[in-house]
Amino acid sequence: DIDNRGNIFYVNAGHPPPIILRKNKKEDLDSTGIIFGALPEIDLKKSYAFLDHDNIMVLYTDGIFEAADNKDQYYGEERIVETVLQNYEKNAQEICDAIFKDVHSFTRKKKLIDDATVVVIKRM
Repeated sequence: DIDNRGNIFYVNAGHPPPIILRKNKKEDLDSTGIIFGALPEIDLKKSYAFLDHDNIMVLYTDGIFEAADNKDQYYGEERIVETVLQNYEKNAQEICDAIFKDVHSFTRKKKLIDDATVVVIKRM
């Protein structure tokens, strides 16, 4: 949930931690519980973060940072951050497109073996 002041209330059930980029500062949003679906009942806690004007939040699945090139090297979280920083002045859709373009370039358009989802939120 994101309100109009930039307050974010979230639950992360074992997915890669979302990233908030504040110009050149990176913040990982901690997991608030174990992997969703691993156990019949789990205890998830709600957490809080703040997204200021021009800050960017990136949510992604492991299929993005585990995308491999021909040498079985992973794309990695650092490369996600680099791509976002290189496109920081663009809008959320353009940043998302830049991430996918860079992943496809990195893998040389090799088929991704896992789900590959990216959500980019930029507070204007």
